This record gives sequence, structure tokens and C-alpha cells, in this order.
Amino acid sequence: TEQREETALTGLTGPRAQQAQQAQQAQPEQREQPALTALTVPRAQQAQQAQQAQQAQPEQREQPALTALTVPRAQRAQQAQTALTVPLAQLALMARPDLPMARMLIGDILERQKRYEDAEAMYAGIKPGTIYYWPARTRMASALNALGKTKEAIATLEDIAGKQLDDPNPLIDMGDILRAKERFKESVVAYDRAFARIPRIEKRHWALLYSRGIALERSKGWPRAEADFLKALELQPDQPYVLNYLGYTWVEHGRNLKQAQNMIEKAVAQRPRDGYIVDSLGWVLYRLKKYKAAVRNLERAVELRPQDPVINDHLGDAHWRVGRANEARFQWSRALSLKPDKDLIPTIEAKLARGLEAGLEVDKKKKEKKSN
Repeated sequence: TEQREETALTGLTGPRAQQAQQAQQAQPEQREQPALTALTVPRAQQAQQAQQAQQAQPEQREQPALTALTVPRAQRAQQAQTALTVPLAQLALMARPDLPMARMLIGDILERQKRYEDAEAMYAGIKPGTIYYWPARTRMASALNALGKTKEAIATLEDIAGKQLDDPNPLIDMGDILRAKERFKESVVAYDRAFARIPRIEKRHWALLYSRGIALERSKGWPRAEADFLKALELQPDQPYVLNYLGYTWVEHGRNLKQAQNMIEKAVAQRPRDGYIVDSLGWVLYRLKKYKAAVRNLERAVELRPQDPVINDHLGDAHWRVGRANEARFQWSRALSLKPDKDLIPTIEAKLARGLEAGLEVDKKKKEKKSN
């Protein structure tokens, strides 16, 4: 389980990387108040699109992201909208430099262009007393975090949380930032504080439970993590990322393997092009000693995610079990070349030198050392 967390946000690799990133993207659905409340219309549309993306991530869909448009046409449509919107907003600011709606709109566009310093300055110009002030402060925290100013971002969100006492959203944002920085225990505290502000858990809170569950699992709080994942599935029984995360973690713990297989199969049915989820299916089949079926699924997972060291390592193990030793060593060598987590390196090196059993012995010693 330690091999899978954030990719772009934390620098770690593996099947759990995509899951945690997807949890990060789940924010619009888990917010206590609608994203449309004090945002500009384009921003509101983005929030709605982000919710829809939960059901079909762009890289995992058979169809293009925007109805029947090709990707280049979709990009051109977005660029055309931006090209029209920016001049209009700039004209509005020339007439009224303190116009908050225009500042929110331009700040949002600057963020999407990764011009975070300019975005921060634009949000900072929105004064207290308007409905845009607190959303602007939240967006400022996001820009600060993108600039690597995590301490300032957390302080900004803490300030918002201290003044908007009924609003869980700044604490959710804080938890997301801390989790992305691998500060998992602090992330759990932030999520716990957010939950304390939510009077009743509703269906839309599955994503917040999922986010806290990841932070708990990564900080060795498995009993609470498992409870959060199970509650999330109670609210959203067919949610593929939760099914996959819980199922894979059960596999890593050697528990509930048949139930894990059923859950992961449901996730694969919904996300057949997600290499991480397909890998989970291959791995549970491997643990159930269904090695030929495991090979088929793990080969497919490597096709979908060829640069992931964990998936390549899994395929090497499965190849070894079906007597394909040369192919196993090829996959292990490839996994090693893809810069795996440092904890995985001794295991792969042992397998390359002396075969699968040597790697399993290394894993056994590592577990004994951790338990002591």
C-alpha cells in the first residue's frame, strides 16, 4: 500500500497515485455549499464540469471530453472563449478597478494559465464586504500553494476558517493541501475539523470520506480509514475509485480477497481504460493464485500505464509464476529503471539476482523489522 499515492502532487508513483489525485479532483461534489454561490459564471460552469468529470475522467473515456468534439477543437473552443472573456473583463476593470466579479474572472483565467503570482495579486484586490471576498481568499490560498508557499496558503485558509465558523470548505482545502504534501496526520486533523462543521452526512460527502480515508490509511490509521471507505461506498455503492482503493488495500493486507475481487471487477467495468484499476484486478487474481488470469490483466495494465514501476513489477511476479522467467526478469529490470519508491528497490534487486522467492524473503524481513 505504501507504493501508491499522489503523482503530480507528491512525486510518488503507483496505482494509488491516480486514486489520490482523483480524490483531489472530487472537491466540487464534497463541498458543503454549491460552487456556484459567489463565483463568476465561467467558474460555476467549471465546477459543474468537474462534477461530471467524476463519472468520466478525460484520459479514461472512450469519447472526447466535450460532446463530440475532437480534442483540438475542444481546446480551440476554450481558447476562443478565453480570448473573448479577458478583454471584456479588462475593460470592466478599467471602468471600475475594484469590480470584484471581473477580478474573480481574470484571476481564474490567470490560474488556468499557471500565472499564479498574477492571479494572487488579482484576488488580493477584492475588498471585504462583497460576496466575492471569501471565495477570492480561498482562490488566493490555492494560488499561494501552487507557488510553493504552502505555509502562507495554510495560514490563509486557517484565517478563513476562523472567521467563517460554519463553513467546512477552507478546512477541506487545507486537508487536501496537507495530504498532497504527504503531511497525512495533519491532513486528517483538518478533515476531522471539516466534518465537525457538517451537521449531517449526505450522499455528496462520499468524496470527503474518501479523501480522509486516504490520509488515514497513509498515516497508519487503517481501522478509521476502512470505516471511511465503507461509509463512502454506503453513500455511493458503485464509486469506482473507492471500490478500487479499498479493494486493493484489502489485497495488500491479505484480507477479504474474494470480496476485493468483486469490488475491483465492478470498478474495472466502469473504468476499463484505467491502468491502475486494471492492475488492481490483476493483483487480486495473483493473490488468489489465478496466475494466468493475473497475467492477462497485468499485461493490459502495463499497456495502459507502461511507465509505472509498480505495475511492471507486478507483471514480472505473475510472469515468474507461470514459468516465463526471462519475461519476468525483463519486467523487473524495467520496473527498476522507472525509479520506483526506494522501499521497493531491494525487493526488485533480489528478484533479479535470485528469483521471486528471494524478493519475497526480502519483503518478509522488511515487515518483521517494521513490526518490531
